Amino acid sequence: VNQMVIENILRPSGYEVKVCMDGPEALAELSNRDYLPDLCLVDVMMPSMDGYEVVRKLRTLYPETLPIVMVSANLDIASDAQACGAD
Repeated sequence: VNQMVIENILRPSGYEVKVCMDGPEALAELSNRDYLPDLCLVDVMMPSMDGYEVVRKLRTLYPETLPIVMVSANLDIASDAQACGAD
């Protein structure tokens, strides 16, 4: 649901949006590109690999070059998100 809400906000404003259904798909998508996106929005709750693990892997691969924002319906994630490397 978070993906749909964000996509419905960003696309009409002219942003290109690539939706990945889980962490492994997102990591594969980034590794197959010749460029990095301007921003990664990562949901905390995802199947097969949670958002915290995805962000830790992204920070290992792209230490300071990729802005990452974590999203969640849970309002209590800020300190955990920053601890794993989200911006």
